[in-house]
Amino acid sequence: MGIGIASIGVELPKNKVPTSVIAEQAGLPKEIYDRLECYEIWQAEPDEDPTTLGVQSARKALAEARITAEEVDLIIANCWNAEYHMWQFSAKIQEELGAINATTLDLYGGCNALGGIILIAYDQLRADQSINNVLIVCSEQLSGGTFPQFIGDGACSIVLTKDANQLLLKEFVQITDKLPELGLLEKGGTKVPFTKDTEFNGSIWENVKFNMDKFKKEIKPFVYNMTAEALQLACDKYGCKVEDLDKIFMVHQQKYFSLELMKHLGVPGDKTPAHYIEKAGHFGGHDVLITLKWAIEDGLVKKGDLLGCIIFGQMEFYGFILEY
Repeated sequence: MGIGIASIGVELPKNKVPTSVIAEQAGLPKEIYDRLECYEIWQAEPDEDPTTLGVQSARKALAEARITAEEVDLIIANCWNAEYHMWQFSAKIQEELGAINATTLDLYGGCNALGGIILIAYDQLRADQSINNVLIVCSEQLSGGTFPQFIGDGACSIVLTKDANQLLLKEFVQITDKLPELGLLEKGGTKVPFTKDTEFNGSIWENVKFNMDKFKKEIKPFVYNMTAEALQLACDKYGCKVEDLDKIFMVHQQKYFSLELMKHLGVPGDKTPAHYIEKAGHFGGHDVLITLKWAIEDGLVKKGDLLGCIIFGQMEFYGFILEY
C-alpha cells in the first residue's frame, strides 16, 4: 500500500475517422503520412465537448476506485482547447460531479502538463495529511491536427490515493534544460489586444503560430537524449536499470520514434506498446495513461510488473516508475 493510481477512467468519442481523410484535407504528403503509421483516430461530435468527455472519464475513475465524489479532496485538471476559454475547467468538473469537499486547480499547458499535475498531486498527498484522494482530469479536443502525429479527441482521469494497492508511484523526476518559445497566439493579449478591426478566423488553436525552425534547431537534435534521460534518472533514483522495466509508456509521437527510443535505451522494441499509435494517434500527455489502461486490459501488464512512464512536451520531461 502507498501513493499510487487507484483507477484510470477513459472516455472517447463515438466516432472514429480514417486518418487518410484527414491527410487529404490537410494536404499531407504521402511520404509523411506513411511515416506517421497512424490509421484512425477518435473525433468528437459537437455534443461531445471536452467537459462532457472529462466528466464521464472522471465518473468512471471514481467508480473504479470505489470512492464517492464527496471523498475527493483535490481536483487538478488540464484542457488546452476547452469549449470556452478563460474559465476554470477543474471547477466545472467539481460542480458536475458534486465533489463538494474538493479544492480545485487548473494547470494550463500542452503535452507536458500532465507530468506537472502528477508531481503536484504526489507532493500534496505526501505533505498534507488532510488530502487522501486526488482526482486528475485531462481532456482535449484537437482532432484534425497532424503534428507531431495525427491528433485525436478524448479524456482520461485517474484517482491518485494514499492507500493504493496497484500502480504504486515509486519514483518521479522532472528535467528541463530550456523551454523554447514554439507556439504563440499573437492576438488577444495585452501586447496586441482585440479591436473591432482584428481579423480572427477559426479556433484559438488554428491561430497559434508554431515556430518550426526553432523546433528543428532547439528540440529535434536533443529529444532522444532528453527523453531517455528522464527515464534513466527515475530508474537511477529508484535503484533499478531501464532493462529491469517490464513495459515503458510514453507520449505518442511517430511510431518509429517510440521504437528508436527503445534502441536508444538499449531495450527491445516490444518493451513499449507502440502498436496503439496505429489506432489512436496522439491525445496529449494522457496518451501514457490511456495506453496503460489498454495494456492492462489486454493482458500486456501483469501484477508485480515494474513500469516506466515518460511524459514530455516543449522540452520538459517527466520520468516516473510505477509498480503494478
